Amino acid sequence: MHPQLTLPFEQQNSMSFASFFGQSNALVQRKLSEIAHHDSDDEQLFIWGPSNAGKTHLLHASCQCAVEKGYRIAYLLAEWFENPTIIEGLAEFDLVCVDDLQALPGTRASEVTLFNFINIMRQSKGRLVFASREPLASLSIDLADLQTRLAWGAVFAIEPLDSEEIRQALEAQADHAGLVLGSDVIDYLLNHYPRDIATQTAQLRELDKASLRAQRRVTIPLVKEVLADLVDLD
Repeated sequence: MHPQLTLPFEQQNSMSFASFFGQSNALVQRKLSEIAHHDSDDEQLFIWGPSNAGKTHLLHASCQCAVEKGYRIAYLLAEWFENPTIIEGLAEFDLVCVDDLQALPGTRASEVTLFNFINIMRQSKGRLVFASREPLASLSIDLADLQTRLAWGAVFAIEPLDSEEIRQALEAQADHAGLVLGSDVIDYLLNHYPRDIATQTAQLRELDKASLRAQRRVTIPLVKEVLADLVDLD
């Protein structure tokens, strides 16, 4: 088995289905949960959307869901398929998630490896989830049979969260961490820094750590101090 696959999956409680907000993405969350639990006949899904839309969050949530059911999972990056040994042993896994498909190396070898991987998983009845920043039709893939196999399952576009949904997500994450976050602080974060959930969540983690270190409440002055190196949009 490839050594990458022997590493235990690092469960991240902040990347669960419960912490993923956005009503417009409710259907894809349900489909991913069903695949992770083997509760449907679906064996493959392809999700795509812009950077920081939450695709990696959804893949981690799917893996976490499957692990809770006792299934074996693997989380891979598309760039690893340049090495044909990456697929060794994958038939033993119940769910494999492949992230950043748009970064698949533009080589014949990587495309053949991914092609063989899909065939192996289909034969073993394992579940597959792919994520990409680009839709299927825009991926730079020369191998026609690989394009066909990537389209075997349902395809969903991930809609980025709007400001109100990001606000709700930050409030929920802060509550989960036991962090008191005033509405004035959330307003400041949304008005002065990039309004995407990945950036805002990363900032929240830094504020939480800084608050614990300094034994200080999270206030706008602390935000300015901790996030001084980030671009202020004001």
